Amino acid sequence: MSMLLIIGAMSVIVSGILIGAWVSGNGHRDNFYSETPEHQHIRIKAGIYTGIIGVICLIIASCLYYIR
Repeated sequence: MSMLLIIGAMSVIVSGILIGAWVSGNGHRDNFYSETPEHQHIRIKAGIYTGIIGVICLIIASCLYYIR
């Protein structure tokens, strides 16, 4: 259960970094204009997938916690 919690938390953090959730407005603007559309698409796609994996792991960990 704790392993799923760690994997879920780390996946959500990595997803936030890849999507750019914790960047200021100026940083987001700089990243937008310095990347090609292909790189942006790959980065966002990877961020969404890691976020989904993280949320699923957190849901499973919480279900296991309440079942015990």
